[in-house]
Amino acid sequence: MGYKSAMDIPFTVRASRDANGLVRVRYGIALWYRLASAGIFLTIVATIIAAGGTGPLGYVALAISAVASAWNECWVFDTARRLVSGGAGLAGLYKPLVLSFDEIDEIDIVEFHRGSFSGSESGSILLGAQARLALVLKEAPSVTLNGVSLKNKSSLQRDAFLLSELTGLIIKTK
Repeated sequence: MGYKSAMDIPFTVRASRDANGLVRVRYGIALWYRLASAGIFLTIVATIIAAGGTGPLGYVALAISAVASAWNECWVFDTARRLVSGGAGLAGLYKPLVLSFDEIDEIDIVEFHRGSFSGSESGSILLGAQARLALVLKEAPSVTLNGVSLKNKSSLQRDAFLLSELTGLIIKTK
């Protein structure tokens, strides 16, 4: 939703309430994207089996699709326990980071620029420019939850405001 670059993995904000009205929010890779990645992997496997094998490029495609379908990025905001837990990596092979709400100063959108060069008609062209949704911690470096190309910054702003509204965490206003 709202993603215009093929390299931006779509994240979603999903909230549920318990019997006491406390919110548990999941911020992570969209389910449809994970299912599509798994479908591509299974299609490649079926094609290799049906063809009786494959060459080196087929195995490269198989490896890339396996990593894509096993990759997980997810953050869970538990307002009942006032904890954020999550991380990124191959499913089951990374240790989640756990933070108390008390450790978090604010939610912020940070722009990151790897470099730029001029020469375009519109001025300079940013190479690798990103907008990153981060938790700014009180006594430690920030934790990046998601990064997208700079032109999709508005999708991160929507996510940040929704996370702030659902969890009560402060969002940085500039």
